[in-house]
Parts: sequence; C-alpha cells; structure tokens
Amino acid sequence: MKAKTFYLKALIIFSIIFMFLPACQNNNSPEVFTFTGEGENWTVSQEVTQSENGKQSKIKIEYIGHNFEEAIGTTIHYTFIYLNGGSFYGNQVLDENGIIEDMSGRTGRKIYENEEIQVEIGEYGKEERFMLNAN
Repeated sequence: MKAKTFYLKALIIFSIIFMFLPACQNNNSPEVFTFTGEGENWTVSQEVTQSENGKQSKIKIEYIGHNFEEAIGTTIHYTFIYLNGGSFYGNQVLDENGIIEDMSGRTGRKIYENEEIQVEIGEYGKEERFMLNAN
C-alpha cells in the first residue's frame, strides 16, 4: 500500500512539473522589422530578422529615376546610418532590372522597431539622402 501511495504521489508531482515546463521555456520566435523609404531616384527596403541565435539583414535597392538604361551596370555606393549608433556600406553594380539586393548581418547591434535609419545612395558625387521608416 505504501508503494502504491508513493507512486501515485510521484505521478502527481511529475504531472505538475510537465504542465508548467512549457511556460518556463523561452519564446525564441524571431523579431522581423521592415523599413522602407523613397528618394527622387531610389526606393529602398531593409528587412531585419533577429533572434537569440543571431541577426540577418536583407536590403533591396531599386532605381526609379530617369535614364534607366544608362544607370544599368553602374556601380552604386550606399550607406545605411543608424542614428542610434552604427552603420554599414557597400558598393554594387545595378543589375539589368535596376536592382541591388544584399543579405548580410552587418549591423553588430540589436535593431529596434522604432529605429531611425538614414540612407545615402547613388554614384559618387550624385548621392541622395532620405530616411527609412518602419512598416
């Protein structure tokens, strides 16, 4: 009889532990933020996905200006400046669709939904600046 009572108590204790175990686990679903903006000649979007396992940043830059055919194949310089600290830059050739895409994790710090991001983009000497806004 004592063994039966012991097993019953043990079963109840383990049941309670397993009921609360999922509540103690971390919610590891990633945060995804999208920022977009448009200048006179460019539209830019940045999608940031971050979790405890790391961060990825995907940018898309599209030329919307005049003289589209002349712009194709041009090396474009871009800089993303996080007004709360940090930046990254790159140089890439505009593809036949007038698009530059880049996927990286170059910003070393956590990105927040209310981030203020300034973009400088264009050919050297012909850059334009505008802000990206959270969507």
